Amino acid sequence: MIVRISPVLIVLRLVTGLIMMAYCLGHMMNHALGIVSIETMDQVRAQFIGFWRAPGIYWVTPVAIVVHLVAAVTLLMHKRTMKMMDRMAKFQVGLGMLLPLLLCVHIGYSRGAFTQTGKDLYYSNFFYTMHEAGGLLGLLLYVTLLTSLVWGHGCLGMHRWLKVKAWYKKYWNFWYLMAVLPPCLSLFGSLSAYRETVIRIEDPTWVAQLDEQNQWKGWTNADGLPYEQADIDAVIGPIIVQLLGAFFFTVAMGVLIRLIWLRLEKKKATVELVFSSGEQIKVSPGTSLLEASQLAGISQASVCGGHGRCSTCRVRILVGNENLAPP
Repeated sequence: MIVRISPVLIVLRLVTGLIMMAYCLGHMMNHALGIVSIETMDQVRAQFIGFWRAPGIYWVTPVAIVVHLVAAVTLLMHKRTMKMMDRMAKFQVGLGMLLPLLLCVHIGYSRGAFTQTGKDLYYSNFFYTMHEAGGLLGLLLYVTLLTSLVWGHGCLGMHRWLKVKAWYKKYWNFWYLMAVLPPCLSLFGSLSAYRETVIRIEDPTWVAQLDEQNQWKGWTNADGLPYEQADIDAVIGPIIVQLLGAFFFTVAMGVLIRLIWLRLEKKKATVELVFSSGEQIKVSPGTSLLEASQLAGISQASVCGGHGRCSTCRVRILVGNENLAPP
């Protein structure tokens, strides 16, 4: 079953990954405008968020995240062996497993706050809050770590997808620049906007303007007092817990299904392969020769990440060729 739907899952993972990269790229370019001013960031953000929250598009990003995660976990867990994955693939998977932990917090405080209050976040408020809560270190950890990991994970995936294309290799320097430039500009813009915030908080008029833009302005707690950060955390916390719970449940189910599937595969291992070097192994129907060689401990070159979709793992059939279907 998984063999038949694997091409569909690969396409879904690719399309949803490109959607998230487009969203991330827009964020980083918005951050880069901090080099100009915080007001410019807020003006462009209104247009950027207005597009992604338009009717029919509002749920595109959340659905893309969920589908991408499920497709990636499904494809990963059905591999008969992880030996086929090179270091870059393993590093990409590691980033992919780490990202939801950060994204759940980010989504909780951004989309969760908008869902609760109906008010958009202003970058001026964001940098002011970061200055009050964590300072420059908090900003670097939150902004650069999140965007860089998302962008880096996506760039690794695109590189593994396009590296066999002649036009990609021809313009490699350009693509490398496009991978490095956005996060660098995002970092410079964020640092510039943070510096502007530190300078402008000395102006009472500007601070009063920030108070008017506060997403939670008008909200009061049980004591009738304006919302403090602890009250906001009490509202957003359960949303983050639910998102994290869904992530861990998906991964746990993937691991469980993989263990059951591998056990069933062992019971169906009826096809015997004998390699010219003398190794013998029995595999289940549907196993590729690339997977079989790795399971037998025989190293075999491939540039497709072990999916059996490239031409580098050519093999010579010495015995039993008459039983195979035409190529």
